[in-house]
Amino acid sequence: MPEFVVYKTYGNIFVVTGNSKYDFIEFNAPEEIEYFKSLDWIVDYNKVKDLSETKILTLGQKIAEEKNSIANNFNAMTEEEKRKEYEYGYSM
Repeated sequence: MPEFVVYKTYGNIFVVTGNSKYDFIEFNAPEEIEYFKSLDWIVDYNKVKDLSETKILTLGQKIAEEKNSIANNFNAMTEEEKRKEYEYGYSM
């Protein structure tokens, strides 16, 4: 995690309570925006905002199938293969 995320998130005490549950941390510097845009696990709102409920559910099903496939492949590995994947990043 980049230093700017840690600083903005934990540098200030950010305790979520009933009164602050809708408070947000704003990341607006160009390098912050590029970092978050590069993450493939964050949904791009502009790509999904106009999808129908059916298309969103279909997309969610595809994501669940991919997640299950990755988990099944990982679970089928030997302990040595799992250790290497943990150390060097998942590559399947």
